Amino acid sequence: MKTVGIVTFENYHQKSDIASSRIRAKWLIKYWEEAEEFVQGKDYEVVIYQKVYWKEHARAFKGLKILDICDPDWLENFPVKEFADLMNVITVPTEALKEALSKFTKTPVHVVKDRIDLETLPEPKIHSDDQATKAVWFGYS
Repeated sequence: MKTVGIVTFENYHQKSDIASSRIRAKWLIKYWEEAEEFVQGKDYEVVIYQKVYWKEHARAFKGLKILDICDPDWLENFPVKEFADLMNVITVPTEALKEALSKFTKTPVHVVKDRIDLETLPEPKIHSDDQATKAVWFGYS
């Protein structure tokens, strides 16, 4: 039974190929039996808002509410403080974000580091010369 619904930034904003949604939601859902991408109207015990500030839903939802944030969205005028105060827990990928968020909310902030789904990586390339231009890239190239 799916008891965790993850509201992804990608789905909520009707965008595609968003790195944070892929890394912090879709790759988790793939290996987390109880979780799925959020379905409107479905009952969940837990809702994770992945960079989504859906205040109306958060105010009405009676289960465990988690904000997952991986960027300093308050610098872009997103309602981070107001939304954070509606949450039971906040998750972030770094200690720096934890320290910053903890300064303006009483909601507990925990670090959940990014993970890579190794199945998504291509076969390693064998270079014929010593001039590789990229070894690893995170985010957008």
